[in-house]
Amino acid sequence: MSACSSLLSGGACAVPMSALRQKRTIAIVATTLASVVARLSALLSQVIVGWYLTEEQVGTFAVAIGIMGVTALFRAGGTALVMPSIRPADYDNAAGRMFWWGTTFLVFSAVATAGTIGLLPALETNFAAAALPGLPAVLWLMAGRQVLFAMTTVSRMRMSVDLRFSELAKLDVVSAILRIALTWWMASTGMGAIALAVPQAVTPVLEFVYFAFCGACKRSDYRWQGMRLPDMARFMKWPVIAAVLNTIQGQMNFLVLGIAIPASTLGLFYFAFQLANQPTMLLTSALQNVLAPFLARDRGNQVAEQIGMERVFAGAMLFVPITTVATASFFPTLELLVWGGKWSAINGGLYFLCIGATYATIAGILTGPLLGLQRFKAVAGFEVGKMAGTIGGAVLGALVVWLDSTNGTPRYEPITVICITTGAAMTIAALAQLVWIMRQYKVAPRDMVQHLTFGPALAVLTALAAQSIGHSIRESMTLPEGRVGAGMEFVAVATVYCTLILMGVRFTAEETLRTTVDVLPAPARSFLHRVFVLD
Repeated sequence: MSACSSLLSGGACAVPMSALRQKRTIAIVATTLASVVARLSALLSQVIVGWYLTEEQVGTFAVAIGIMGVTALFRAGGTALVMPSIRPADYDNAAGRMFWWGTTFLVFSAVATAGTIGLLPALETNFAAAALPGLPAVLWLMAGRQVLFAMTTVSRMRMSVDLRFSELAKLDVVSAILRIALTWWMASTGMGAIALAVPQAVTPVLEFVYFAFCGACKRSDYRWQGMRLPDMARFMKWPVIAAVLNTIQGQMNFLVLGIAIPASTLGLFYFAFQLANQPTMLLTSALQNVLAPFLARDRGNQVAEQIGMERVFAGAMLFVPITTVATASFFPTLELLVWGGKWSAINGGLYFLCIGATYATIAGILTGPLLGLQRFKAVAGFEVGKMAGTIGGAVLGALVVWLDSTNGTPRYEPITVICITTGAAMTIAALAQLVWIMRQYKVAPRDMVQHLTFGPALAVLTALAAQSIGHSIRESMTLPEGRVGAGMEFVAVATVYCTLILMGVRFTAEETLRTTVDVLPAPARSFLHRVFVLD
């Protein structure tokens, strides 16, 4: 591959790279803004859920997610991992077979889910969660979503490959608003766990209608072309394995816990797990879909591949902990302010989940470049690591809770135990993944250790300091109890955290900061130069 095709090249290729950089800027800005809106909508939906749903109702939805981890084990057969790496010139020929390959797995998932619903009464003897009110309805909605989702994947990826990110961003914003409205209406009217499932089933319908009218649906996209089925199966082997592992690590932990603990405790854990992973979902969804198509242009250029991976790794290790650990730092005061203590049981355990989510997020971000470089075996290896972390943490947590309860009154809070074991297992697994992949890209061991420890340590110490200072201010000023005092303490904690973290990054990691900022689009680059006083 020539230097002109590299995302990181310049010089003599200024003209073509100028156009590419402009497209990259539009893609990053549009996708990031849409992802921010989508994540904010998810966060707002979680606020609504926290107001109206009980711990058991949230636990019912978590059990359904866990069951889908079995019935939808293959997801879309790995097509979601492959399609971002397809070059525009090859997409017309590949879209049809990707559609039918993915649709086959999704329809099978829907049928398997329907069959499981029929078996729920027979499972109640050994699986108490099978008798939870509303569980069959939630599973029916999830089964329907599998079929609807099959109709949208190819059209969405056609728009991504054509770099129509602005249009996708608008669609995602509208979908996010619709999900919020549906969640609020259904939760406030007492629909329980169904309020979490209906928005997920409705939005694919909206997307398909939009794609049909914006020219993203072509007849050729639904007609198998090119590869024969045996060749396709060989090509998709590792993506399918990665998809299976992704399902196991992302969903089956809830099934494991649903067997071992009451639905109310599972509801607390699901609430905490979702909260800790909000930054993960924001950053990975925003950056994977942008990094994969652009790093695909570096495929075959070993120098560009190495530079690109190291830059992504260094920047992520510095900036990701700032967002993930902030969640744990701000939560105790925000929880009292927003929910009045309803979810305060997760205050202590959330720190461990956020630390685990930090390294898992960085591993997730690196999946984007690996997909673009079509290193599907490495992606599958990443999924093995994530699976080991989430499932291992769930199994260990369930075992500790069971052993603790055999002696009568438990000595430890079950929710705290499960958060600690899950966070610790996620951290160990993600560290192993990051060391493994960065060694392949020849990152020096000393630099690797520095990257892996500095950013998280800075964020954790800053978060603890901010909480301590905020609490001291509240005590010394004798602020009122309840929501008013919590709101004032939150302002103090947030102000101290933001101030300290900005100073810490600026004066202790200037080189990594400048390198990361300089590869961003011009508007973001200019803004961060002013914020960090880099000029």
